[in-house]
Amino acid sequence: MNAEAKDGSALAELMRIYTNLDAYNYERFPNTSKRKADLKKSKEGVKMMCDIVEEYAEKQSKIAVRQTEEKLAGKLLREGMTIEKVVSMMEMLTIEDVEKISREQ
Repeated sequence: MNAEAKDGSALAELMRIYTNLDAYNYERFPNTSKRKADLKKSKEGVKMMCDIVEEYAEKQSKIAVRQTEEKLAGKLLREGMTIEKVVSMMEMLTIEDVEKISREQ
């Protein structure tokens, strides 16, 4: 599906509603348009969306930290640092994680 298509189809119109911040079509898509308006304009909807975005951001930051620690652990191991010392420097990685990284070197 091309979200940029403007062929007059129902799907193209629905995609316009999803991708354009101020697009609504209460005649063709009453439920979608109402839900979008509720999420954007009501206090509860805005809070719900903020909570979802914050949860997503937290999850992604944890993934990024873990990936960074895995790369750093590999570099430290290649420089000769012991597994125990590497583990002591990491926030998320366990000894099992660092041992696995060591085996993969």
